[in-house]
This record gives sequence, structure tokens and C-alpha cells, in this order.
Amino acid sequence: MELSRTSVQVKSSVGQRAILAASVGGVKRREHPRFAIEARVDVRTDAAGLSGRTRNLSRGGLCIELDAPLGAGADVEVGIALVFDDDHCSEPLALPACVAWCTPIDARYQVGCQFRRLFLRYLEAAPRAAASP
Repeated sequence: MELSRTSVQVKSSVGQRAILAASVGGVKRREHPRFAIEARVDVRTDAAGLSGRTRNLSRGGLCIELDAPLGAGADVEVGIALVFDDDHCSEPLALPACVAWCTPIDARYQVGCQFRRLFLRYLEAAPRAAASP
């Protein structure tokens, strides 16, 4: 049996590309759509602080390009700031996350971080709170 991997890119309502769930043998591989967006990211661990850029972002986590590797399972705080131009960024949004994987790409590293459940529970409660009178 040959396994196929597909990803579909579509325009989202905010003009960013969304990468929809890929499937292998009919099994859903992604829980949330990913959005190809570039933002500045500061990653803090117990031992160090690193700066990089996002490659994509979803409700469940993000992929970051960094100059140094991070070990899978490491607890991190990810500060995400929107880049308006070379000299102006938004205030960073600090989110608790865990490193899911790290892969060398050329002279850099792609690092997948999964947002912590506490933050995800906040996202799940937000639509219900907004709908309440």
C-alpha cells in the first residue's frame, strides 16, 4: 500500500495562506489549519533566549526558524510580535509552549512548538464568553 501525503493551500478570510489538514491513508494528520505568516518570535527557555521568525502558525502551535536547536520536550515561552516594517513591531504576545520537534535546515533549524493546554482552554472559552449577554 502506498501512502500519499497532500496539503492544500487556500486563501483565508484575512488574506493569509492556510494549509489544510493532510491525510495519510485516510487518517487526519492536522487538528487545525496552519497559516503561512511571518512574525518575529522570541523563544525563552530556562537556559537561553533565542530570536527567530515563524514559518506558519495554527491554533495548536507554530513552526519557527531559529539559529540554534531546541530539544524536543523542552518547556518554552514563545513571544510572538507582528512585524509592521523594519523598525516597527507589535507588542509580543507571550504564550506557554512545548517543543514538539526540531529539524536542521541548511544552517538553521525549524522548530515545531505546541501551545500548552492552559492557553488552548482559554481559546476554547473565548467564543462562549463573547456569545453571553
